[in-house]
Amino acid sequence: MAAASVQATSKPSEIPETQNGETEKYDWTETVQAHLKIAVVGDRGCGKTCLILSAKNYILPDPEENVLSKQYPLDLEMPNKVVAKCMVVDADARDELKEARMDNYRQSDIFLLCFAMDDPNSFKSISEKWVPELKEFLSKRLCLLVGLKQDVKERKIITETGENLKEELKLHKYMECSAYEGINVLSVFREAANIAFKSELLEKE
Repeated sequence: MAAASVQATSKPSEIPETQNGETEKYDWTETVQAHLKIAVVGDRGCGKTCLILSAKNYILPDPEENVLSKQYPLDLEMPNKVVAKCMVVDADARDELKEARMDNYRQSDIFLLCFAMDDPNSFKSISEKWVPELKEFLSKRLCLLVGLKQDVKERKIITETGENLKEELKLHKYMECSAYEGINVLSVFREAANIAFKSELLEKE
C-alpha cells in the first residue's frame, strides 16, 4: 500500500522505521493501531463531505458552509480490538484543482469512489471522469464504489445498477449509505479499512 504504517503499543507516538528511513511493514494481526489514508472522490454536491463528517462527528455541515479539500482524522474500531487510525481526504472536484487531487491520490491507500443515488450525472461521472483520472493508481490501490443519499425517495440509481458498474469497472466492492439517516456510514469506512488490511496480509503471504 502507498502510505500505510502502524504504531506499536509500547511507543504510540512513533512510527517504526528501517535503518534507511523507510516505514517498516508490520503484521496487521499483531498490531493495535493502523494508519491508512482514504481519498473520497466524486462530483461536487454528491455528498462526500456529509459522508465524512457524519462518520467523524455525526454532525452534518451547514448547507451554507463552503468546505473545500480537507483532511479529517478518523478512528475506527475494528474486530479483535484493533483501532484503525485513518486520515480521510475530501477531494475537491473542481477541474482547476486536478493537480492537487493527483498529489492526494499518490499518497492514498484506498479510494471511495462516490456518487449520489438521486443524481444520474454524478453516476455517469464515475466512468467518464473519475475512473480515467484514477487510472494510473487503480492497479496499485484499492477502490470501493459508494452510492450516497440512500435515503432519498426519488432514487435514480438502483442497487443493481451500482453493482453492475462495480463489476464493469472491476472495483473491489459496491456499498450504499445515507449520511442524513446515519445508515451504513461507519460500515463504509470499516469495510475500506478491512479490505486494506486483508490486502496487506495477502502481500505478506
